[in-house]
Amino acid sequence: MYSCGGSDETTQQENSDDATFIIDKNCTYSYDANASSLKWTAFKTTDRLAVGGSFDSIAVTLLDTSYSPKEALRNASFTIFTNSVFTDNPARDETIRKFFFSSLKGDGTIIGEVKIVEGNDREGGGTVKIKLNEVTRDIGFKYTISGNEIVFNTKINLNSFEGQEALTSLNTNCNEVHKGADGISKLWPDLEIEVKASLIKTCK
Repeated sequence: MYSCGGSDETTQQENSDDATFIIDKNCTYSYDANASSLKWTAFKTTDRLAVGGSFDSIAVTLLDTSYSPKEALRNASFTIFTNSVFTDNPARDETIRKFFFSSLKGDGTIIGEVKIVEGNDREGGGTVKIKLNEVTRDIGFKYTISGNEIVFNTKINLNSFEGQEALTSLNTNCNEVHKGADGISKLWPDLEIEVKASLIKTCK
């Protein structure tokens, strides 16, 4: 699917359990920061009302020579600078920075490295190593590929990263807005994350 043509000498096949895809060494893929995004979804109230946001500052590193979108994903690493949190509400952004991320070690910076990718040139999953609050965990993810865009989905449970104190701090300072119809204030520890990574394809 991702072949750009060229001679047989520059083209090889990579096998997986699900499919065979073409790697053309005449073409490489690099990360397009201007066309990529990261969205997170948190949940409040006992009814799990979704609250969404993003981060404006993310550094992504790929291998110098990635010959397919899947290969680019396999070797990706990233740093999320959480002070750049954005929810389209400046007051809420400042509250999250002050009462949540400042309560985490390392300024709440999130560092990730993709360790395992299993699947094909359309979809699959794998394992990413995440460091948050100076705690490192391996968590699973799923991905889909369409053209030069990779959509990466994962879930993080903040309790696994010893984030209970930061959650309590934020929930205490947002007590009223985290209440549902039952009057109980609650902030859930699990987050859903979606990354849309656009790649630039360059061929000789």
